Amino acid sequence: MADIVEILMIEHLAMKRMKEKQVTGISNEEFSSFHGFLMNVHVEVEEKIVFPELIEPQWEDHKQYAEKIEKIKADHKLINTLATNLKKWYDEGNIKTYNDRIPLYFRLLVDHNTLEEREVFPRWKDLNKFDESGKLAKECMNIIETYGEGDYLKRISLSEAAFRYLFRDLI
Repeated sequence: MADIVEILMIEHLAMKRMKEKQVTGISNEEFSSFHGFLMNVHVEVEEKIVFPELIEPQWEDHKQYAEKIEKIKADHKLINTLATNLKKWYDEGNIKTYNDRIPLYFRLLVDHNTLEEREVFPRWKDLNKFDESGKLAKECMNIIETYGEGDYLKRISLSEAAFRYLFRDLI
């Protein structure tokens, strides 16, 4: 079974690929679908599974580390607010503002993900805690199943075989 943080980093790569595509002119439907995945799967796994596990240990720099995680969570809200505004601009017919701000959304998202990979995720391996029961992976899998496994695979460009390998102990 893959490590949950490894799965999140695979999702980060999919987001980076999305940014590298020509995002100006992305349809509102495609953007809404992408943002739905971001909030309903990726952020959900981070905030409900990974961050609580990371914040539980009393690290030497616990206060500063907890503040980093709170900043990351605040970034999630900021990105969601920008997405709400993008949808509003599109619905109001303000396509120029929508198209002008889409690159900002993806740039903020990729910069945010880089910060997570550099400042937050490395501590996961320091927990030295193997999820023997598969409890955390099951929670992650439940979030993915609620979103829809097929949609998830398409969104992150992962084959069903790779998915089955990552979650091999649960499927």
